[in-house]
Amino acid sequence: MRIKKLPRILALHLKRFKYFEVFKQY
Repeated sequence: MRIKKLPRILALHLKRFKYFEVFKQY
């Protein structure tokens, strides 16, 4: 696992979490 790959995975998880929050609101 490279450090450059970590930020991308983190960003993806963050985006998923944000989408989940929006879905919960509805």
